[in-house]
Amino acid sequence: MPSDLLTVSPAKAIAPLSVGLRDAARLLGLSERTVWDLAKSGELPSVQAGGPGSKILFRVATLDRWLEDRERGGTGSATRRQE
Repeated sequence: MPSDLLTVSPAKAIAPLSVGLRDAARLLGLSERTVWDLAKSGELPSVQAGGPGSKILFRVATLDRWLEDRERGGTGSATRRQE
């Protein structure tokens, strides 16, 4: 198999589905501690990748919804109800 088939060009870079704590904080414009506290309280949905003590992940789409909810004056979690 040619090695060029395994190379992803910058123009075809894949956008991440999730980010870690540091990148989530940067995207939201908040401190890492604030994002951690929001996740720990359940106000900001997150996933513990691999169980307790492992990396915490935030879906980029969830961060966007959470921020939109704040713009509308909401204070609940970013989780939307299925209709």
